[in-house]
Amino acid sequence: MENTKVLFRELEYFLPYVDNSHFSTIYKLARATRYQDKIVNLSQLLPEDILFSILQKWHQEIETTETFIFFDSHYSSSVASYIKSRNPKCKIILYFWNKIEESQKHFFDERDIDEFWTFDVQDALDYSLHLNPQFYTKNITLQKRTAKIDVLFLGKEKDRRDYLKNIKAELDILDIPSEVIVAPNDKMVLSYEKYLKRLETTESILDITVQGQTGLTLRCMESIFLNKKLITNNKEVKKYDFYHPENIFIIGQDSMKDLKQFLLGESIPIESGILEEYDANTWVKRFSKP
Repeated sequence: MENTKVLFRELEYFLPYVDNSHFSTIYKLARATRYQDKIVNLSQLLPEDILFSILQKWHQEIETTETFIFFDSHYSSSVASYIKSRNPKCKIILYFWNKIEESQKHFFDERDIDEFWTFDVQDALDYSLHLNPQFYTKNITLQKRTAKIDVLFLGKEKDRRDYLKNIKAELDILDIPSEVIVAPNDKMVLSYEKYLKRLETTESILDITVQGQTGLTLRCMESIFLNKKLITNNKEVKKYDFYHPENIFIIGQDSMKDLKQFLLGESIPIESGILEEYDANTWVKRFSKP
């Protein structure tokens, strides 16, 4: 899909590392995180000529772009309408990068959205959506450092605090050094760059999905691309081509008494061809093959 633009409110997480002309922030002020929500809310009210002035350079290619992809938390109806006014034949896709919530179902009534896609297997079935799994980038590498802890979790609460507290208690009982950092839903504890530095001294990543989620998380992608072991409660991970019991420990299926031995064991390298399937470039191409 050469003529495709993937639009984000901000290039967050690993996205600044993606060497791909498809990806762009929507607004010129996208990195001013303090004002992101205000910009998005204001954009719904702005006349086209003013809206035009705060858009990134991608708007210069609207007439020659065949497909625009918005993410669920970054969608702007005014921007989508503006795109359609200049290129009625283009396709606008909304990609759910999160489990669909009740408050998001209004998206299905948006007149300018042509297709709906999701990362989550169950949501794809429940709402008859196209499926495109989670993705990452091969452009991130970690330096080899001596591990200081065995298990790391850093993420937003998302109703997981009690569950994570119990997992942390089990790790302590097993005498497994761990760090579990739970941030409020409206805050970030570390920049992604600093988070990657933490991973350099960590043996494994703890991945706890929200209730009902079956899609792969970013933490899962980090584990296979950055060569870290994964401890997860997502039993669906066993169905994927990168799964190896030597690399992935499934809570609720594997015995916790074997966790320490799992962490001490050797990992199995993931084949480059498998990694390619979850790279950002391949992810973009899949939108042309529903």
